[in-house]
Amino acid sequence: MEKLKKLALVSPFVVTLYSPKRLNYFYERGVKEDISLITQPSGFSTFFGFKNFLTEDLLQIYNIKSQKFYGLAPVSERSNFPKLDSSVEYIYAPVLALDKDKGLLYLTTTLDDAISVIDLNSKEVKNRI
Repeated sequence: MEKLKKLALVSPFVVTLYSPKRLNYFYERGVKEDISLITQPSGFSTFFGFKNFLTEDLLQIYNIKSQKFYGLAPVSERSNFPKLDSSVEYIYAPVLALDKDKGLLYLTTTLDDAISVIDLNSKEVKNRI
């Protein structure tokens, strides 16, 4: 990834990272000039203060080119969703790994029993492991 000039993100999440060692990013539709950042760290809950985290997305993505945020992976589509209630919002967190070469995101949560394989080009779940 080419070094970027300073970039300020105004996110609704209350987690702040100072000098992260590794920034999670990917190329939209495989285009290297179209970079998107995953704005929250793997393994940390970012649902503090939401009225109902069960209606939120696990990940918030910021596209540098369009300067817009979008959500990915709704909590309601997780395999354990029927068992969740709002009392777990502080410990419910995304855990992820990126395969930039294949354009895939491997996503689970701290309380899930499955890993979703998401195609980052189509934003669709391709498989559940």
